[in-house]
Amino acid sequence: MQEVSIKPVLWIHKTSSNGEFEVRIRITQYKEVIYLNTGYTCTPDKWDTTNECPTPAHTKFKTIMKRINEMTGEIEFEIKSMQKNWY
Repeated sequence: MQEVSIKPVLWIHKTSSNGEFEVRIRITQYKEVIYLNTGYTCTPDKWDTTNECPTPAHTKFKTIMKRINEMTGEIEFEIKSMQKNWY
């Protein structure tokens, strides 16, 4: 099975109603890409592009990081489950 990449991204292609951008999880396998919305938003100045996460200056930093980690864990679990059942 091909390697799967899971990465949080700031979705700058569309502005939400509060003027911020959505925080999404990007899942890439082969050349297929899926984006899952976390339900949170962030401004570009409060997004750390190096580490691909919000900066601690964001008012909901801990909440967003918790959601990113939960979603990433769920995705990794599903991938491992599929791989286990595949073989």
